[in-house]
Order: sequence, then structure tokens, then C-alpha cells
Amino acid sequence: TEGNPALEAWQASFMGTSGISGAVLAGGEGRRMGGPKSGLRVGDEPLVQRQLRILREAGVAECWLSLGAAPVPGDPGGPNVRVVHDERPGLGPLAGIVRLLASAGCPLVLVLAVDLPAMTPNYLQGLIAQCRPGRGVVPVRGGRFEPLAAIYPTLALSEAADRLVSDRLALQPFAAALVSRGFLRVVEVHDPEEPLFLNWNHPGDYPG
Repeated sequence: TEGNPALEAWQASFMGTSGISGAVLAGGEGRRMGGPKSGLRVGDEPLVQRQLRILREAGVAECWLSLGAAPVPGDPGGPNVRVVHDERPGLGPLAGIVRLLASAGCPLVLVLAVDLPAMTPNYLQGLIAQCRPGRGVVPVRGGRFEPLAAIYPTLALSEAADRLVSDRLALQPFAAALVSRGFLRVVEVHDPEEPLFLNWNHPGDYPG
């Protein structure tokens, strides 16, 4: 509610360096792209480094990198980035979300897919500002959730883990269940924000 000093102070804490973890999901094999996407470049910057940078610029307290089972050559995260691997590889992004919710040191986790090269810190800050204690946010675009640019409360771990164990891996019903249970608030994506959700899936999507 506008004019609530306690709520404004709580939101302000999220806009600084406390209260929220940031994580890049980069565990996919990139089969449609022909290889992992982490090393693709945006200008002179590897995509995975770009995503970690914009998480920091959005004001997260800590950065995580979620990978599949196989180690990535080199050091994809860099200093001050914590790396987790899927316990059950090959099950898609839900496996990464489970590991992150179980590992993060903050009560909310901002999850960002590695293949969203147009996402900005300002948009992510706007999502952070709409969180509440124990309740994250998920953008909705064209009637569908954008669960790979969303903020999850760690309280949602049980729901996520139960779905992983029972092989209910689809993220659309997962996000819908969290909305129904009050763990996520829906945020509509407006027309000027549509380009932020451009993703690179196929070689033709990548400008090279």
C-alpha cells in the first residue's frame, strides 16, 4: 500500500544488497542452438557474464550459476559466483530451480535464463520492488507465464521438489500452482517490455 513506511523500507532493502539472491539458469545443452548458449556473445561480453552482471546491477545480494551435470570448460561464473549442478541432470530448468531454492542464502531468488540477451537491470529492479515477504513475482506475457525471468520465494521449495520427484517438469503449471498458493504475484508484461523477453533458441536467432 502506498504511504506505508514499513513496506517502503522493506522494499528499499531489496533494492540494495540484502534480501534477494540472483541466479542464472544455464544448465541446458542448447540442442536447438547446436551447443551451450553460455559462451554466445553480446558484443564483447559472453552471455553468461552479461546475465550475471545485470543481476548485480539489479541489486542482488549474491549471485548463483545453475549448470547441468557436466562441468563447463574454464570458469563461467568468475569470482564471487556460487555454482550449483543439477542433482538429476536432463530434467530441464525445474531441476535448477530446485537446487537454487535449496541453496540460496536469501528468502527470495531472482531466476534469469541465460538466453534472454535483452533483459535489463531496470526491469528486474521493477520486479524486485513488487515482491513481498514470502511472495515473489512472475511476469505474464500473452497469457503465458515467463517463469525464467521470475522471483521465487524459497518457501516454494517443497512444491518445486515434489514436482521434480514426480516428473511433473513443465513450468507453466508449476508457476500456476505457485500463483494459486500465494507464493507468486502475477505481473503483466506491457507492450514496450515485450522485446526484453527475446530469447535465443536457434542459430537463426543469434546475430553472431
